[in-house]
Amino acid sequence: MGKPIPISLGLTSNPGRAPAAGSARPVNAYAEIAGKEQKSSEQVWSADGLRLWSNSTDTNGTRSQISVNGVLYSVRGRSIYSYDASGTERVIGGIASDAPVTMARNRRPSPQIGIVSQDGQYVVIDGGVAIDCSSLIRGGANSICSLGGFFVFTHADGSVSHTQEDNATSIDLLAYGLAESSADPAIRGLPKQGEVVAFGTSSIDFFSNVGGDPFAFQRNQSISLGCAAAASCAEVDQTLMFVASDLTVRILNGYQAVRVSNHAIERTIAAEPNISSIVATTWTRDGHTFYCISGSTFSRVYDLSTQFWHDRETYGDTRWLASCVTAHDGDLIVGAYNSGKLYKMERTAGTEGDLPLICRLTTPPSHAYPYRLKINAVFIDMIPGVGLVGELTSGPLLWGGAPLLWGGLPLMWGDGSFTAATIHNADPQLMLRVSMDGGQTFGAERTAPIGRMGETQRQITFRRLGVTKRHGVVFELSASAAVMRGFLGMAIDADKLQP
Repeated sequence: MGKPIPISLGLTSNPGRAPAAGSARPVNAYAEIAGKEQKSSEQVWSADGLRLWSNSTDTNGTRSQISVNGVLYSVRGRSIYSYDASGTERVIGGIASDAPVTMARNRRPSPQIGIVSQDGQYVVIDGGVAIDCSSLIRGGANSICSLGGFFVFTHADGSVSHTQEDNATSIDLLAYGLAESSADPAIRGLPKQGEVVAFGTSSIDFFSNVGGDPFAFQRNQSISLGCAAAASCAEVDQTLMFVASDLTVRILNGYQAVRVSNHAIERTIAAEPNISSIVATTWTRDGHTFYCISGSTFSRVYDLSTQFWHDRETYGDTRWLASCVTAHDGDLIVGAYNSGKLYKMERTAGTEGDLPLICRLTTPPSHAYPYRLKINAVFIDMIPGVGLVGELTSGPLLWGGAPLLWGGLPLMWGDGSFTAATIHNADPQLMLRVSMDGGQTFGAERTAPIGRMGETQRQITFRRLGVTKRHGVVFELSASAAVMRGFLGMAIDADKLQP
């Protein structure tokens, strides 16, 4: 055996136009750039899991949510809910519209909460009660945000309007101004460092509070680039990110919209059947600030700390189940797009509710073009997780979605059963698939035991993998999050062969 050759783990999701051009894609895992003091400067760690926090009888997905003074408010279906610290649910009102909604709070000691649907309904939560106040605002309102005590609305005619300071139900109908840089509709407003940023379909306008009467704001800057999806606009790390009208993902740096997407992300956006329906959510964990966009079949996540992308997928789906992530009472509460469940994001969860959380890492091609490679072995340096001991729920013991039987009866554990996610992690294995043609086709799956629960480090070796074609070798690794914490590196033992 020669000296092992280190290979790249594939730190960012950036598959090529064709499989042979590149396949790098971390799924449910993200990269971290460590210092030279650590064993590996490039590491890949499993994404946080989700533990069930509240399960509503309302099976509609979460449309929006906000946390105010220790209470979580959520719009789901046509109902508005509040949740206390324990996750107990209470209906506080309704909303007649099925259109996407935005939410904001003002700065009163007992804050009012405003809700605006894209088709113009305006609901105010005051004293824990939701009241329809649509008749109070100018027509065509489609979003709400808060700045300096004002609720600020955007309108389909390109205008911006606002309430009186710290009073959600006191509105001068003359308190409005036009986003005049372009004759496009304004579709989303958000605050940024003392200004309101009004996103239009072909322009972005910046408004400052100058204390005017009756309209307190003045337009002072504009960008000749619009927004393709109103719900993709999100506050993140003291600035704003969005899917732009040119189908790139951009971040505002002052009055510049800086592209952060790569071509692979842009191809994904362009392929979405309804681009305007793309939604975004953001959260911060362990020094990483994440911006996640989701379409009908994908979820792509940008990490502002590393400037890398990764993918999220829920088991059995090609997109992540999250519609929004909200910091609440020291936790991150995740609303699902496809159910009434709310989850608490936790590193130790290891699953997404009762579903396995599968981490998958596809490496870039390793090659010596135009030479072929005989792959004698691949060495994987990983840190195992801790398994899923004691995760009990009610119901039968499941395997592959079907009850396990003993003597014709469902096999049970104690007063409940292990979930499908727990069974998936009962005999932890690392799965490997290898492509010898640069990622165009993959061979049969190989497995290797990850090791005993609680083992702090593990080197896993697969041998006699075969001979590559000229495009090189691509590795696909997968394991459940409960039994895989991180990858520290990979290396191969390979011989160079003549073309």
